[in-house]
Amino acid sequence: MKVAVEALKNLNTQTIIVAVPTAHEESMNLIRSDVQAVFCPNVRSGLRYAVAEAYENWYDVDESEVKRILNNLSAS
Repeated sequence: MKVAVEALKNLNTQTIIVAVPTAHEESMNLIRSDVQAVFCPNVRSGLRYAVAEAYENWYDVDESEVKRILNNLSAS
């Protein structure tokens, strides 16, 4: 996210808004000063954090599934 924000700043983007479904509190604090707004309904803290823990149903998506999804999007 920091790299994406820096890339947008390098393009002279005037307003950068970050919206994510879940994040660690420390990460949110790191990015907050670089953007105009951050929206995150599920902020977590603690030593151990994994995005998958924020969801009831989580599964890893392999490369072939990602390609299939992207192909379906581009065909629409």
